[in-house]
Amino acid sequence: MDENVLKAALAGLLHDIGKFAQRTGDRPSRLWDTEAEREYKYEHAVFSGDFVEQYLPEALKPLSPPAYHHAPKSEFDRLIQLADRLSAGERDSDVERARQPKSLQAILSHVQLFKPDGQAVESLPLAFYWPLKPLALDDKVIFPAPDGERENGDQAYGALWQAFLREADDLKRTYAGIDTYLENLLNLLQHYAWCVPAAYYKCVPDISLYDHSRMTAALAACLSSHSSEQIHDWLKDEAQDQPVAMLVGGDLSGVQDFIYTISSKKAAKTLRGRSFYLQLLTEAVLRFVLRELGLPYTNVIYSGGGHFYLIASIKLRDQLADVQRRITEILLVHHRTALYLALGCAPVPAGGFRVGEFYKHWNDMHHDLSRAKQQRYRELGLAMHEKVFKPEAHGGNREQTCAVCGEESLHATALGEPDDPQGKICPLCKSFEEIGTELSKSEFVALGLSQPSELSGEIGKTAYDVLGAFGMSVQFAANPHQTIAFDSPIQQVVMWSFKDAQSWPIVKSAPVVHSVRYTVNQVPEMDFSDLQEKATGISRLGVLRMDVDNLGDLFKDGFGWRKNSRATLSRLAALSFSLSLFFEGWVKALCESPEYDNLIYAVYAGGDDVFLIGPWDKMPGLANRIARDLDRFSGHNANIHASGELSFIHGKYPVYQAAEDAHKALEQAKHTNGKAALSFLGQTWKWDTFSRMTDEFNRLVKIASKKKDGGLSGPQSILQVLRKLARDRASDKRGRTIWGPWAWQSVYHLTRRAEQAGKESPLGQELIAIRESLKNNDYQDLDQWGAAARWAQLFLREGDDNR
Repeated sequence: MDENVLKAALAGLLHDIGKFAQRTGDRPSRLWDTEAEREYKYEHAVFSGDFVEQYLPEALKPLSPPAYHHAPKSEFDRLIQLADRLSAGERDSDVERARQPKSLQAILSHVQLFKPDGQAVESLPLAFYWPLKPLALDDKVIFPAPDGERENGDQAYGALWQAFLREADDLKRTYAGIDTYLENLLNLLQHYAWCVPAAYYKCVPDISLYDHSRMTAALAACLSSHSSEQIHDWLKDEAQDQPVAMLVGGDLSGVQDFIYTISSKKAAKTLRGRSFYLQLLTEAVLRFVLRELGLPYTNVIYSGGGHFYLIASIKLRDQLADVQRRITEILLVHHRTALYLALGCAPVPAGGFRVGEFYKHWNDMHHDLSRAKQQRYRELGLAMHEKVFKPEAHGGNREQTCAVCGEESLHATALGEPDDPQGKICPLCKSFEEIGTELSKSEFVALGLSQPSELSGEIGKTAYDVLGAFGMSVQFAANPHQTIAFDSPIQQVVMWSFKDAQSWPIVKSAPVVHSVRYTVNQVPEMDFSDLQEKATGISRLGVLRMDVDNLGDLFKDGFGWRKNSRATLSRLAALSFSLSLFFEGWVKALCESPEYDNLIYAVYAGGDDVFLIGPWDKMPGLANRIARDLDRFSGHNANIHASGELSFIHGKYPVYQAAEDAHKALEQAKHTNGKAALSFLGQTWKWDTFSRMTDEFNRLVKIASKKKDGGLSGPQSILQVLRKLARDRASDKRGRTIWGPWAWQSVYHLTRRAEQAGKESPLGQELIAIRESLKNNDYQDLDQWGAAARWAQLFLREGDDNR
């Protein structure tokens, strides 16, 4: 990679590091006086210079420090000044605001949905802020709090800054090249500066120093290919309509079918492997694109869920088509037409980074990406027919058909299942099984980056061969005490830790980047048939799918309607980071908590959605917890919510059918007025209603459970009575939605059973309380009680009659 690009990115990443130090209350090395102000303009720039002098590796000292970007002394300083100005476009509309708190406002707490006429759907809550603590999967760290609960003074800044400096010093001592150092420094800033506002004076402090710095680094890398004359013009606000950079979007299509279109054979052993493989494949393709375009990892805006967004030099636009073609050829050889990577782009002029302008170019990029998805394989030109539609040389051999994916393979081997001695498994599915097995017992995965392997048309490749075609090798490590060595020459190793790590495995013969990449890697060591036996009541699995409602609208218009949009590069990067933190990080913490006893099978958790499988009785509570925690994570912003679907299946039910069923029911939930609903037991419930129904379920379980189990030993017939009353009310054709036979019947049945139990007994009092609750609500919640009764019946059933 061009060292000038890396040099610019590094300076961009460090240009405002002095703000971090300044807020500790310490003084810079130089007395801040009139002469210093004339030389640096702002005091934090002196702190930036101090950091570079003390903590930058000696090999990088000849590089121009970023301390003078406010008062440039060289052409390089002007480049960084322009990158900072473009990245800081979010501050332009806030110059009249008074000083804000020195805390980072949670960005999800102030995104908004709008009606077609531009009116807000929901008002925004009070501001919520993150604490000044290193990033960690701890509810006291990643959940924001209102203004009055913050403790973010100089002392908190000082502790955070000192911890950052200790690790910065370690990076200096272990320097192994500017590219590795740059990415390690990027990850270090994420860990410590994710909660530090980039600015808070005369602006809303909703952009972290991490997000602002990495986007400044990205723009600096893009600008490094432009002439000094062009940089001068842009700084003087001339030629504002000329493109500065381009937004690039990547979308891996076919992901859903690829993951879920498998039979029940080895489903539990291959499903998580397939899902994690797609995460690895997205990373491999992203790294391939960056390598081919000559861009550092700082230029990645977001990556996850089969998507990625980055910003590149406008001069690389012609190269993008060739990169697209090469990716397509690799995927066709290894996956035929099952997976396709679409690339879309849009130029952004110098004036396009400003508030009220950037959203247009973000939308243009998405439109181009949609066009690319609709015109698959166009990049192949005249070769498309030969590469896409040419029949395979073999076919129709049932003995070589994979029992997992249904594809024929000349290299299929024995399935190894006692109930299917003749079954076969293809090399690809076999490798997914291996990945799933390794993932479940590992804390780390090492991504070895090198030159892509030669492309060949040989059939029978494994997942590792596909990744190798993009220049990535993979090894897993169970703990930090392992040593990793790759068989083939490796240029660099990117080590992912699936959780917050204190120490790392040793890697031989290659420089290492350390990166925390939250991933649910603990999966049950049993097949789905055995997993369902862990359920209480009926032996069934619960299949849960959830995703954020109106996510496209949140990215498109969440920061304001049209010309009032405050969307900028940094804000969209911050929004993406926050969603990933919740769905990749916090959902991982929930799934792996002791409450679920390692019984949650996370098919997927990332981006903005989840697909989880587990014993059915544990899934309703998990769904409710995810919804409630998302509300808390967003600062109780009514514009941020998710919808979900929870269904029950037998352990041998085909996964692809369960996924399709769940998708249809999820769409049903999303058609509920206002969304924010869960499809459960054949009905759709708003989350508040579902929470009340959960309480009702717990009350009914207590009533009908035996005393030895902590219950009241009440008659289970009351559950059937409540179900019948709910059905009667729902099926009434006379429009009497309040008063009907169910009203007096509920009073009669509940009163009679209370008298039989003794009105003063705990059971009698509980039954009377239910009667009065129904009466006080005019029987409007009878449907909830009916569903809660059905839920309780399933929970209390002894044994499984397979109905």
